[in-house]
Amino acid sequence: MPNAKGFPKRCLIVTAFLFLGGCDGARKLPQTGNQVGDVSRKEKAEFIEMIQTLPTKGDFFTAEAVERAVPFAPVLLSLTEADLTGHDLYPFLALARGLLDRAEQRAFFTQHFAEIAHVRIKMFVGLVLVDEGVGSEQVIQYMEAALASKERAAILAEMAGPGFNDFKVHLSALANRLGPK
Repeated sequence: MPNAKGFPKRCLIVTAFLFLGGCDGARKLPQTGNQVGDVSRKEKAEFIEMIQTLPTKGDFFTAEAVERAVPFAPVLLSLTEADLTGHDLYPFLALARGLLDRAEQRAFFTQHFAEIAHVRIKMFVGLVLVDEGVGSEQVIQYMEAALASKERAAILAEMAGPGFNDFKVHLSALANRLGPK
């Protein structure tokens, strides 16, 4: 699993084990439909375990990993803060970023934005959508409300880094382009 400290060797061993036929059923991610709200606890737990085995390059998931994760975007969006207690959030944000690089997934994330359960994942997705110049009225309203909150604005500033002012400009431009509230 990518993290700020690097890629643990144990993940390489687990990935090799899975790809070499180590255990039946372990090669695929949990199956789910396209409904974010229909994801079970078991699917979430399996996804959290499986994300650790997806191949990475540096701190990001490979194109192959993102491709394998596409059908499981509903699981990612359904994760709550309680589901991720004790887990590093970075890999989940890195996977979200990889998925958001794909037009179809940007549309899915935009369509299901209200259903994103984890506040920081939701803010990150909103940040990326706004920076990409896509989104919806719902995304704009959420991100404007986040900026109005001192605590959430600080989180957004941390996520955006030096591009925080550009994010605010992009948000304003997107709001203007989509029309009045």
